[in-house]
Amino acid sequence: MKMDTQYLKDLIAQPSITPRDHGCKDIIARYLNLSPLDLSISDTANYYFETKSDGPLLLFLGHTDVVNPGAYSSWKTPPFELHTIEEQLYGRGLVDMKGAIWAFSHVMKHTNSDLRLGMLLTSDEEGTGINGIPAIIPKLAKNHIIPSWLLVGEPTSQDQVGDTYKTARRGSAHFQLSIKGKQGHTAYPHLAKNPCNKLTAFFQQLSQLSQLLPECDLSIYHLSTNSSVENMIPQSVTIKINLRYHLMSDYELTLKTLKVIDPELKCRISAQPYSSKENLLPSIIEQVSLDVLGIHANPSVLGGTSDARWFESICPNIIEYGLKNKTAHQCNESCSYQDLLTLTHLYQHFVKSLSATLKTNSESTPDMVIMDQ
Repeated sequence: MKMDTQYLKDLIAQPSITPRDHGCKDIIARYLNLSPLDLSISDTANYYFETKSDGPLLLFLGHTDVVNPGAYSSWKTPPFELHTIEEQLYGRGLVDMKGAIWAFSHVMKHTNSDLRLGMLLTSDEEGTGINGIPAIIPKLAKNHIIPSWLLVGEPTSQDQVGDTYKTARRGSAHFQLSIKGKQGHTAYPHLAKNPCNKLTAFFQQLSQLSQLLPECDLSIYHLSTNSSVENMIPQSVTIKINLRYHLMSDYELTLKTLKVIDPELKCRISAQPYSSKENLLPSIIEQVSLDVLGIHANPSVLGGTSDARWFESICPNIIEYGLKNKTAHQCNESCSYQDLLTLTHLYQHFVKSLSATLKTNSESTPDMVIMDQ
């Protein structure tokens, strides 16, 4: 299989920073020679491509938006140009996730299947997503887009393409609390109560809480006092914390613990955890990775959130499987030429294996015979 590099070059060349699609839709439409169903809302491009078949729907899910490349001077090559250095490809969005879109497109264009193959793309996955996938979920059934299986192209692999998949992800919650003190003059600290002096004990409490939540990540991402005047002890210290959690009990324990420190604690869940209801796809992915690569693919719930969570209520089988995630969102985002070919090969075998599994299950289930009474 040869790589259609011009198609990939065209995708990478679009500075589709959230929520802009910046013409990716037209590039994909030309490559597939298909007209998309437009589900766009306001400044967010949402669209759907489908191959014609009477079979059940396998839906590929992806996003064309990318994060800001940061300082161009930190890149080896211009971020919105595809460049090759010693078989390594560079470009913003290559890993997250235009490379997977390229692989999806190749499968849709070149793989014969009795499954219905669809690809749903949005230009706001990296941002708020308010006009993206969650907004169009109610419109899918009305347009006969009811997936039996969902394959998401987020970068899930760790050391080797194909070594990790996800059928569940953790949720994300934010907490803001304050440690109170008494404002005063730095020359007379005995007349004040410096809230910063309580931080050591607070950090110890947070460490103890983390030990009770081994499958969670608890991270301080902002810490500030209410004053930066050089001769004044501040009145309070504000701390913002992010929790990545899989179970609601872990969230509730964190909430209870932090409320003891600050009864006026503010909290917000920005993403709910999700888990695939059925488990047909992991066995197929594991067999595909073994057949194609000779490796065992392992499940994981680590990493950030993804648009897969919005499908939990309407699709029983969800799996995420993609490129290595090491350079996602980094300067010099990159993957090897071979990695893209490998991912495409894995997707092709996945489609064929899923189709074969359905056929086998159908043939092994006898038709019901109604006997005359």
